[in-house]
Parts: sequence; structure tokens; C-alpha cells
Amino acid sequence: MPGSMRWSSCSGRAGTRTRVQLRIAALEFLAHYADPHAVIRLGQARLTRFLIARSRGAWRDDHAAGLITAARETLALWGTSDGSDGMDFAELAEDIAHEAEQALFLTRQIKQIDGESRTSTPTPTRPASLSLLPEWGR
Repeated sequence: MPGSMRWSSCSGRAGTRTRVQLRIAALEFLAHYADPHAVIRLGQARLTRFLIARSRGAWRDDHAAGLITAARETLALWGTSDGSDGMDFAELAEDIAHEAEQALFLTRQIKQIDGESRTSTPTPTRPASLSLLPEWGR
């Protein structure tokens, strides 16, 4: 759809560290604002501030506008003829928020373990017993 925000394009051509930060920002967005009603209520200015803070400035007005457009399109897609939602977005948002929080928790745990393993792993050395063998002692 024209104007739709696609999460698959969130990382663009950014470096690895930036892509990871943008994925974390996407998870934080989903943890807080998976309900399209909440995105629209938040408004573009506050959503822009949220995105700037979480993406370290990589996402700004254009991403906020895209997310608000996607929220409106979602509501239009799932709306019924009587004007009500065809889905319980609040309940779905709770489920998505839970999954996003789990992903954020696991991401933090992996980062912590990775950091600990880098600081505590000794430099591999050749065992002294191998140095005694003629072909290994060189």
C-alpha cells in the first residue's frame, strides 16, 4: 500500500550496531504502542520524540508519520460497517507487548552474556605438552 510503514525496511543500509539499535527501538515501540488506537492518540509530535529517543535519532518525523498512516490503514482494514473494530486491538496489543518485552529481555540477556564472555575468556595458548612434540614446537 502506498504510504504504509513496513518494519522490514526499518534498518535500511545502516551498520550492524545501528540495525540492532533500530530493531530494539521497533520492539520498544511494539511493547508500548501495538494498538493502532494508541498510536493515533499519541500523535505525531509525541511519537516522533519517542522514536528519536529509542532509535538514537535515526527515526524522526517521517517514521512517525508512516506509523500513524499504518495505524489508520489498519483501523480502516479491520473496521466493520457499523463503525466498530472488527478485532479487539487492546487484547492483541497486550499479546504483542508481552512478546516484545520477552524479546527485549532476551536481547539484554544475550548482550550481557556476550559482554561477560568477552571479558572473561582467556587468550587461548598452546598447551605445553604440544610444545614438546617436534612438529608442534616450532
